Amino acid sequence: MSNQAMNTWYSQLDSLMAEHQIDALLITSRDGHLSEYTALENNPRYQLSQFDGSVGDAIFISQPLAKRLKMQAQCLLFVDGRYHLQADRQTDPQFVSVQKLAYGEVMWGSMMAWLEKHSNDINTIGFDGFRFSSADATRLTEFANLNTIKVHSFSHYEIDSAIELAGFITEKPIYQLKDELLGRDIKTNIDALTASYPEGFETESTCYVTAACDDVAYLLNSRGYHGPHMSSHFGYMFVIGKELVLYLPRDCAEAPVNIDNLGPLNLTVIRDSWNALQNVLKGFEVDGVVYQQKGINYVLEQQVKKTWPDAHHYERFEGVTPIRVVKSPQELDAMRSAFIKSSKAIAQTIRWAKYGDEEDHIYTESSLSHKIWDEYQEQGALDLSFNTIAGCGENGALIHYNDNDSDKPLKDGELVLLDSGAYYEEGLATDITRGCFCNHSRKEKPQQWQIDIYTATLKASIAGLSAQIHQSTTGAELDEIIRKVIQDKGYDYAHGTGHGVGIDVHEGGIGISPRIGKPMTENAVVTIEPGIYLADQGGVRVENVVIVKRHSSKDDHFVFENLSFVGYDWELIDLDQLTLDEKEYLKLYEDRCQNLGTEITRCPLF
Repeated sequence: MSNQAMNTWYSQLDSLMAEHQIDALLITSRDGHLSEYTALENNPRYQLSQFDGSVGDAIFISQPLAKRLKMQAQCLLFVDGRYHLQADRQTDPQFVSVQKLAYGEVMWGSMMAWLEKHSNDINTIGFDGFRFSSADATRLTEFANLNTIKVHSFSHYEIDSAIELAGFITEKPIYQLKDELLGRDIKTNIDALTASYPEGFETESTCYVTAACDDVAYLLNSRGYHGPHMSSHFGYMFVIGKELVLYLPRDCAEAPVNIDNLGPLNLTVIRDSWNALQNVLKGFEVDGVVYQQKGINYVLEQQVKKTWPDAHHYERFEGVTPIRVVKSPQELDAMRSAFIKSSKAIAQTIRWAKYGDEEDHIYTESSLSHKIWDEYQEQGALDLSFNTIAGCGENGALIHYNDNDSDKPLKDGELVLLDSGAYYEEGLATDITRGCFCNHSRKEKPQQWQIDIYTATLKASIAGLSAQIHQSTTGAELDEIIRKVIQDKGYDYAHGTGHGVGIDVHEGGIGISPRIGKPMTENAVVTIEPGIYLADQGGVRVENVVIVKRHSSKDDHFVFENLSFVGYDWELIDLDQLTLDEKEYLKLYEDRCQNLGTEITRCPLF
């Protein structure tokens, strides 16, 4: 992006801030549905920083405040360890000051700490109410009150207009999957939701509301592929007894809705009119409203309060999250099938990256990204579940490297890292990471450091995959078991060890990281993905996805059923560093890969 364009946007945003006497704006990458992945043309944080990572927020300070603080850059971009190097590469220090969070630091806490440090110079903080969750708005208000700072919410896309953000519109149809694909119908979903209402909230007089695309898609058994890397669709949903109201805001107002298998329920669709929505909602007698604060944007929350001013609001409701984290048998079968397809696509691609083929191809990071998508399509994929990470050499050390236009060659003697996933018919995500030693000439030999980090990461992965844990074991405790294998080798990694997988590739309700105090959940699906990343050299991540299963003979224990079957690169594995149990595990795993045709190199253990 040209400096002239950036200067124009910064100047226009300064004018908006001056008009409302705002000293600092909180800028997110989210849309009105609080999506993890937002189209760049609808991403204000990207517009102001040119950083396109999936995680990272910013504080934009007024020019007068920047002068008082003697700062050149008006945009402070906060990123965690996955994005430190990427943020440095993509941003211009003239405009952006990258604030790098240490591992374990919480982004919100770091941003509030910066604001508190400079609170004597800040009178008013602003934010976009559509792009801010109710939870974040509440936290910001509490912080502001403690520091005697005013808060201003924008609710008419004023920030978007100031920075000339193009916005994103889709007309893709919203359609319903067959009940048998998921093992549940819409009434079953709604019944499970209403059964979880807090005590005192009656089904017929309580409204559940959400803006989270994945929750809407779960409840309606629907898909739409509206945004980048999502099988779900845009829309706000209201559930009042047997009445369902689907509101389609401006980004999807023209999308056809093909949902007709509702059983005894009724569905009303309202398109891009708050007045029409309020008129419909006011027709219901509602004395209670329940929602998950992080699943509803601030503007929507205010509209609901305006609609039912006397209703009792319960903002701490967990909503659909604990319901959809537990997969039905049909969903688990669908995920088993999807991961086999993805395993075949990835194995074919990794072999291509490692050895090349007989065609006269140009082997670059970009062509690797295109290759995996071609292979996914061969397996019947409908879309990617996230932006493919394809890094070679030093770029493999960027945890969430994201330059799919890179012409960097896949160079013999370097490590290649490929992290990718896809959606198939049922719209359930896959996610697998593998790497290899690039050796098109078949003449190169890995260096010892490459062997050491690959072997250590593999050992940590096996420690997780083969674990038998008590059902009370928390995500933090499991993280420690897996991470310790890598720490004992003198390394560590600046990300969690696992996240839930479902309709969204990063599903809530389950996780493996130092911050997860909840135990595992039976029949949930979660990743196990330790890694080692050496700056300016290369990186390794081994990511498999598993189902949490009840132990066959210990009722109070869980084991993990592996869904990912992509073989390993045995050029990078030091057999002397493997225990007998690890070798036995790998023999069984590689045997399955051979039967599926997903081995990478020949396993020497047979």
